[in-house]
Amino acid sequence: MLERANMQHHGIYMLFNSYSISVYVGRQCDPYYYEELFKVSSFGEIDKSISEDEIFANMAESNYLTALNSIIQQIRYTRQPFCELQILLAGENDSEAAVQSMCIIDENANQRYKIDYNKFI
Repeated sequence: MLERANMQHHGIYMLFNSYSISVYVGRQCDPYYYEELFKVSSFGEIDKSISEDEIFANMAESNYLTALNSIIQQIRYTRQPFCELQILLAGENDSEAAVQSMCIIDENANQRYKIDYNKFI
């Protein structure tokens, strides 16, 4: 179970909430991932409005992009075919709010859901 407190600033996380697939990008990731995903060299240069076509343009040369695209397509195939891909950046208010809303089992991150999941089951 992913909890907001366990998400690292040097990580990239994929989140799914039934209507969108979100890629949450930490501020201190290896620059390799910024270059692979967003075609930039630093966190501050990331354009959240980059299209999927732009992200996966050089997929044939990148094992990382091939694997990421496969995961996204599998989610769409098995769950929801029309999910948008949304980029969330660490530290931005709207991105942090979106992550918090997806951590519904994490009482510390989402105060609206004060239920113990294990007791619910």
